[in-house]
Amino acid sequence: MKIICATDFTPRARSAAKVAISLAQRTMGSVQLVHVVARRSADIQALTVDVGVFEHEIRESIKAKLVAESEALAGAGQVPVSFHLGEGEVVGVLLAHARSIGADLIVVGSSQRSLLERVLLGDDTRAALNGATCAVAIAPSGYAQHPALMREVGVGYDGSEESKHALSVARLLAGEHQAKLSALEAVSVPAYALSAGPP
Repeated sequence: MKIICATDFTPRARSAAKVAISLAQRTMGSVQLVHVVARRSADIQALTVDVGVFEHEIRESIKAKLVAESEALAGAGQVPVSFHLGEGEVVGVLLAHARSIGADLIVVGSSQRSLLERVLLGDDTRAALNGATCAVAIAPSGYAQHPALMREVGVGYDGSEESKHALSVARLLAGEHQAKLSALEAVSVPAYALSAGPP
């Protein structure tokens, strides 16, 4: 299984990496860490003539972190781990990269925003779910420190080939952790069904 794991070097990203490594071990797969940096704006370019030098230093620092993290994960998990450093909007780059390498699974950390922030500002985790062409796993918060926290694995299921694949990946993960597997289907309810009747 070819697994992409989004990372921003936070605790939630470490939880995602732990889930990715665990799945790669079970499927004799590989993990690629993906970190995305924002494109610089014209305003930043106008502020300084040394933007190129500054950007180069930032990229080198991020690459060093990615190398260290890749080596640590590969050594601990005995699976091949590589990395990709992208540039642009996080979700767009992540999804495009997953398509370009034929990833079977994208693993992301759970959202760190409150419900209100997710409603007002959006949520990268939800956006990844909406645009992915492969299965997406969301690592539980704190999983890196306490792997036993995974008690239930939920998977969206609508009968499509994609959801059948997602279900098979969810079965693997649930089996590894002796967790409950829940297949969920979202159903749109017409507005008139919630009122007195059809308009």
